[in-house]
Amino acid sequence: MKLVGSYTSPFVRKVRVVMAEKKLDYEFVLENVWAEDSQIQKHNPLGKVPCLLMDDNSA
Repeated sequence: MKLVGSYTSPFVRKVRVVMAEKKLDYEFVLENVWAEDSQIQKHNPLGKVPCLLMDDNSA
């Protein structure tokens, strides 16, 4: 499981806290949504973070 987000987003921070409390194993993928080469649009059409990607790459 991958969590796509940024360190500055309060919404990503909330998800990371919950995942830590639940002791879920995940990989944090740092993504700058403002960069031209951002890949977040591929996973979330709205271009927003956080985005949780499952092991089969579904969001």
